[in-house]
Amino acid sequence: MAKVNFTKEHFAQLSALAGAALINGTRFKGNMGTEMNIYDLFHNTNITTLTRYHGNIKKEIAEIEGMDEWSLTEHQQRKATNLKKQLELVFLLIGYQRNKAEVEANAAKLRELKATYAELKESTKTPEDRLKEAEAQIAALEAEVVAS
Repeated sequence: MAKVNFTKEHFAQLSALAGAALINGTRFKGNMGTEMNIYDLFHNTNITTLTRYHGNIKKEIAEIEGMDEWSLTEHQQRKATNLKKQLELVFLLIGYQRNKAEVEANAAKLRELKATYAELKESTKTPEDRLKEAEAQIAALEAEVVAS
């Protein structure tokens, strides 16, 4: 299975589902009977917890869909529909958090590479280059001192 990249379309879909969950006051079952709202899913859960939650929702959907169609009640059908929306929301949230972590890791790596580059560039300067930089700084400061 190929890696899926989190796109702007995914983000728009996540925003729409999260907004609907917020407006509808959707509650999500957490561990040990706790309930979470959409804020908790976004800010207080990690990828591992979301993945486990995703698996639990899949099981619930499979149980409902595995029932005899003649005995399914309207409530169970609505519940399956709502669970599918929750499943998609959690799936997109996992992608969002993974993408966010990847972006943060790449930004940290970029800062580290820039620091290494600046350090290497400074170490390769000749004494003449350093003298020229110092002279330019002195001239700039003298101009400021004389002007004030």
